[in-house]
This record gives sequence, C-alpha cells and structure tokens, in this order.
Amino acid sequence: RGLGASQRIRDKILPILLKDSRYAQRLPIGKIEVLESFTPDVPKKFYHKWYRPELMGVIAVGDFDAKQIESMIKENFTPIQDPPHPPKRKYYDVPAQDTTLFAIATDPEATTAQVSVEFKMKADTQKTVGDYRDMVIENLATQMLSARLSEYTQKKNPPFIDAGAYKFRVVLPTEIFGLSAVGGPEQIIPAFKTLLIEAKRVQQYGFTPTELARYKQGYLRNLEKLYAEQNKTRSSNLVSELQRNFLYVEPVPGIAQEYKLVKALMPTITVKDINKAVQSWMDIKDRVIEVTGPEKLRKNVPSQDTLLAVMNEVKSMKITPYVDKVGAENLLATPPQGGKIAKEIKHPEIGVTEWILSNGVRVILKPTTFKNDEISFRAVSPGGYSLADDKILVSAKMAADLERESGVGPFSRLQLEKLLTGKIVRVNPYIKEITEGLRGASVKKDLETMFQLIYLHFTQPRFDSTAFLAYKSKVARYLQNLSRSPEFVYSDSVRAALTQHNPRYKTLTAEMLNQLNLKTAEKFYKDRFADASDFTFIFVGSFTPDTLKPFIEKYLGGLPSSGRHEKWRDVTYDLPQTVIDRSLHKGMEPKSIQTVIFFGPFEWSLPNVIKGHFVTEVLNIKLREHLREDKSGTYAPSVRDQFAHYPRQRYQIQIRYTCSPERVDELNDILFKDVDSLRNFGTTQKYLDKVKKMDLHEYKDSMKENPYWLSRLQFAITNDIPLEHILQIDDLIQSVTLKDVHTMAQKLLNPHRYLRYVLLPEKSQ
Repeated sequence: RGLGASQRIRDKILPILLKDSRYAQRLPIGKIEVLESFTPDVPKKFYHKWYRPELMGVIAVGDFDAKQIESMIKENFTPIQDPPHPPKRKYYDVPAQDTTLFAIATDPEATTAQVSVEFKMKADTQKTVGDYRDMVIENLATQMLSARLSEYTQKKNPPFIDAGAYKFRVVLPTEIFGLSAVGGPEQIIPAFKTLLIEAKRVQQYGFTPTELARYKQGYLRNLEKLYAEQNKTRSSNLVSELQRNFLYVEPVPGIAQEYKLVKALMPTITVKDINKAVQSWMDIKDRVIEVTGPEKLRKNVPSQDTLLAVMNEVKSMKITPYVDKVGAENLLATPPQGGKIAKEIKHPEIGVTEWILSNGVRVILKPTTFKNDEISFRAVSPGGYSLADDKILVSAKMAADLERESGVGPFSRLQLEKLLTGKIVRVNPYIKEITEGLRGASVKKDLETMFQLIYLHFTQPRFDSTAFLAYKSKVARYLQNLSRSPEFVYSDSVRAALTQHNPRYKTLTAEMLNQLNLKTAEKFYKDRFADASDFTFIFVGSFTPDTLKPFIEKYLGGLPSSGRHEKWRDVTYDLPQTVIDRSLHKGMEPKSIQTVIFFGPFEWSLPNVIKGHFVTEVLNIKLREHLREDKSGTYAPSVRDQFAHYPRQRYQIQIRYTCSPERVDELNDILFKDVDSLRNFGTTQKYLDKVKKMDLHEYKDSMKENPYWLSRLQFAITNDIPLEHILQIDDLIQSVTLKDVHTMAQKLLNPHRYLRYVLLPEKSQ
C-alpha cells in the first residue's frame, strides 16, 4: 500500500538524515524484498526469538472488573516462559555529525516541493518535574514559531503553501527539531530563505511577552478541557498513553496531576526560558537541510551550493524584531437587538426541545451528559451552489473558503486567530451542492464567543483582497503538479466517467481557478446567508435549554430574516445507463487500484437505506475473507455505500482495493463471483447475524456520542423525516431478513449497470 513518491523520496532522505546508523540501512519494519521472498520458517524463528515475556507488556483499559481481568492475564500469560538463553535486545544509536548535511531528492510523481531544516539530538526521557517543564517549554516554543511562519501564508504572494516548526522522535534514540515549508518547486528558495530569516529573528530577539501570554493561556485551556472530561476519556486514548510509557518511559501521572502540575509550572516559565530552549536547538551542529520536489522540474530544485549561498546571505542580513500586532479585544462592537422564542415543541421520546424564533429561525436542542463540557452545533439551509449558474460556479463553490481565509467582521484571519487564542471555540461556514450552513463547537466558558462568531458570519462576512490573492496563490501551487500523481489522475478519471464529464462536477484545474472572482464569491456568499429564516440550528452537548436561551434569543434571534423559503435546484449529473469498463496506465510502481461502482435509481426510505447498508456490509465481509484472508491479494478491501434522497433518489456502492498488477484479473473474478452470489442467492444466516450484531453494537455505542446525535438530527432535517427516527433504527436493524438482503442485492448489484476502472503501472501498457 505504501508504494509511491513519498516512500521513494523517504528512502533517499533517510540514509542522509540517519547517516552511519543501522536505521540508514533500513527501518525496523524491514524491506519489501524480504516480504516477497521469505520462507515460512523465518517468521516462526523471529517470533520465538523476540516475542518473549520480558520484552512485552499487556495493557487493558475499559469498562470491566479490574481484578477479574488481572486474574485472566496472569492465568493466560504466566505459563509462557522465557527461552533458556535469550538473545539480548540491542538498541542502535544514531551517531552525531559535526557538520551540516544536505539531502536533495526528486521524484517523477512528486506533486509538491518541500524544504526543511532539521536539528538532531538525543531523545529526551522525562523522569523529573524539571523534565516535564522542559517539555511544556518545547511545546510552547514550537507553537509560537509555527504561528509566526503561518502568518506568511496570509500575505499577497506567500513564499510557501504551508510551514511550521516541530519536535518529535524520529527513531527510538533520536529526536528532531525542525522547520519545514511546503510549496511549488519555484518556491523552494523563497521558502528556505523565509525559514532561515524567522529562525534568525528568534535567535536574535526571541519571542514577545504577549505571544507567550496567549499561548500559555491556550495551553492551560486545552488541559482544562481534558481535565473536565477525565471521566469521559476514550479508552483508546488511555491505551496510547500507556503504550508510550511502556515503549519510551513517558510518565503517566494522569490528567488530574498533569493539570495541577502545569498550573503550578506555567507562571514560572518566562520568555527567557523559551528563547533559551530554541537557541540551544539551533546551536546544534548536527543538522540536515532537506529539499524534495518533482523530477521534471528539477531545474527549480536548488543545488547544495545554492542552498549554502542562501544561508550565507541570510547570515549577513539585518533582521528587525517581530511586532506582535493585536487588534481589538471585543468581537462585536454593537450587540444585536435580538428576538424572542415564538413557539416551543417538545420531543420527549428523544429528549429534544424545538424552538421557532420570532425571525423564523428553527432551533433544535438536545442536552446530553456524554461529555462534561462540550457543546457542538450545526446550522443548515437548503440551496447551496446548485443555485449558482455555470459561469460563476467556481466562485460559488469556493465562497465559504474565501470568507474563512479572510477572517470575519473587522478582523483579518490573523487578528481573529490571535483574539481567539486561549478560547476553545470554532465556527466555520460552508456551502455544499444543495445546502449551506455552519458547523462548530465550544466549551461552556466560551459559549457567547461562539454565538458572536455565528452572528458575524451571517451579518459581517469578510472578503479581503490580500487574503484572496494569498488563497488563490496557495491553491494554484497545490494544483500545478497534481497531474504527476497516478492516484489523483486515477480518482479524477473515475469521477469523470461516473458523472459523464458533467462540467459542474469537473475537478478544479489551474485554468478553472482563473475564473475565481472575489466580488462574485462575496455576492454569492452574502446571498446564501442573507436570510436566516430557512436555517435550522442544531445544538447537542452539555447544556440546558435555559443556559442557551439568552444567547439564542440575542444572537440567532437577531439574524436577518426575509422569509424567502428557498429550495435547492436539481442540476445533478445523469448516471450512465450501461457497463463502463476502463483502465488507466500511469505510475512507476508495481501497484494497481481497482474500483467497481454499482449505481442507479433508489426508492428512498429509512428501512430501504438500512437494508441497502446490509448488502454493503455482507459484501465487505465476504471480500475481506476472500480477497485478503484466503488469497492474500490485498491489504484492506473497502466497500462503501451512499443512498441519496435529494436532489434525486439514487444509490452508489463502491468497492475499492489495491493489489499487484499481475493479480488484477484473478481478484476481479473473485470479486464478481461474490457479487453474483449475493445477487443470485442472497446470504446466509451466519452473515446476516454478523452484520446485525456489528450494526447493533455500533448503534448502541453511537447513541452515547454527541457527534452521532448531531449527524442524525441533521439527517432528519435534510431528509424531511421525523426527529424521532433515531429510535427506530434498533428495530429496523433487528427486522432485516435474509429475503430483504437478497431482494435489495438484486436491485443494487445490477450486472448491466456498473463502472469498473483499473489503475495499472505505465510499464504494463
């Protein structure tokens, strides 16, 4: 699965980054040549040699009786004895280099260029409170440096698409502090120079007290949220923490102790501490300059001499101190007049309260106790970019992105980010094909900020010319080399075949990007959010209706309303009427992808959607058993479904997997045998029970999750079904019969109407 440009570039970079170490020869996972040639005795010997009790740990986290699980672990693992003379586990070091190394690599299928400056050091082990304090300092430093680099992406002609600072363990004994930027090949030199300038600026002048104060506050607020949810933490998160303790001796004090510790340590951390840490990293001589990019644009990839010249140029430059520009502290200068609740409807079966406000806005409230401090929301309205004419479609599709990039109200995106640092809140508008709306979340302390942002995105959207040029430049650089990626070209070809080259569904190109117009996007966005009377807001989380009422009346009740009650427009593509069987020869690696999509009209109803999903799940299990487990032909076959109600009732069942080119026909035959069997004969009670058990388990778990309730309530609104439908799902799953699955499979797995598309390497053409 991992074959491709990224791996080929990594294989060229690692021998230099990890020079003179065993890791430079190969990574611990091994080489593909070994996987392709080993005999059965090799993994057996490896297992008996290294899978030994003193090298292993057992971690159990969940809702169980601890003593019982401990007893079971002892009973099952105690009999396993160490071999009499076990080999000692070796730890391999990465020797330090006393000079700057250069790693320059290109690849024919690379789609972006990247330049990095990485400093190598021995990995830290946290054993004392002082060590933990150092870790907090490291996190604050990389966050602040990343923020400074991010500011460049909001300039008119940014020197890169994205950039940041990081510190992480690259292999067991070695950590890296680095600065990295991604962009187009022609941006390598400007990006490299910018990284060096900002590094020098921090070395010379350090960070400012206002920067540190903001990021300290944000750090504490994030820990505060984790502390508030300590009894609602996912088991998987706790498992990961315990794994790191076992593998890297990372302390596990628990969030209560950690929060207490950070609150005590944070006042002691000064700008001087941060500056000292960054200076110590940048003083390290053992560093690597990495440059990667597309092979065909190698002329844009600088040589080692060119990079050295840039380094010398920056070394002699005069750098001015960073100025931390902070805007006004209040989001809203003038609060809205607001409105009132005109009507209340109770849905006691599902614990939902529904309000209709005086301006027509509909509000759905679902209080839960699944999280201690989490309030999530979605807002949705019919329309979307289906209402845009073809000539303005590009601007309409990207209007919400441009608004987000510009900021909101009087605040640029940069000013807004600074203002919101230390708050746990997000609000993002979107425009989809047949809907527009917003989504976001906050904690209780930041509720009013969330409602203020909602109000501003409706009433004071911002469309900034500098942000527009920066966004357009970043998108153009992202697009310019995408055609070099076999996976991208393949996915685009599948999409074009399925939509029959409908221009409204064409993948964005550099030529289409020229149609993007700031004023057109602004006009379309403002029209979509001009009338809130056909919006429905859904709130789910740790609140009571009385808690939200004043914010809802003030901010949502104050939204503009004209009662126009719009609907989306049906401009969707027509589905093919026959079988389409095509192949694409592209790519260097001996890797193929096969996609098969069944599609057609669908009689939409909730029971039919669940029966259709059973067909998908049975097919998914069968293909996993036959393609992966029986034939070892693919790692993870995927079967996904989509049952659309609007704008047209239709379905898609998509099967996709990667495999060796030599086995495409063999695995395709197995796939269609499973499809034919399910269509002609249905399934067995074994598979029906397996899917029911899986879906019921997932349903019961999901009913305790805020995102599930949020998505289900929106599902009801956008599909015009009762909110209470969520209580029917259990019975609908239970009621599915073998006949239901067979009948639905006959409808969905139509042998005369599907798309098959295969990606093959170029050399097999």
